[in-house]
Amino acid sequence: MKNSCTISNRQDLTAGLIEGLLEEGLSVRTIVTGRSMSPAILSGDTVTISPVGSENLNKGDIVLIRNGNGRLVLHRIIHQDKSRTVVRTKGDSLNSLDPATTAERILGRVTFIERNESTINTCSPLWRQIGLLISSYGLVKVAYTGMSRRLGIALRSML
Repeated sequence: MKNSCTISNRQDLTAGLIEGLLEEGLSVRTIVTGRSMSPAILSGDTVTISPVGSENLNKGDIVLIRNGNGRLVLHRIIHQDKSRTVVRTKGDSLNSLDPATTAERILGRVTFIERNESTINTCSPLWRQIGLLISSYGLVKVAYTGMSRRLGIALRSML
């Protein structure tokens, strides 16, 4: 899937290994592919994913999740319910939200992004604020896309 920021898992074995290491409480460093998290994460960037409990998840976090197709994807938390048990994620460059999922399905949180000999600590206060802004923009983008789609349909029906 070209519009998904996936872990570079040539085989299910690699995905299983990543999941297993995170379940054991170990962080994983891996190269990502895809464009869905652009510009925060680009294809070829190296990310560190660390285990995280649902009580420590926050809106704006970039998380690793196994999607409905069984692939590991990195997307940003856009919304979470008050109990923090149900979350909605979205790729930063995508126009639609992912299906709702439970926090237990989140395998880990991106803690570092490495690109061109620079490292971003995604747990820093500045990056957390940037993540919150991006997640808020993501909700506005989804709403605007839906409204413009409906407006286009309405205008076409009038012509």
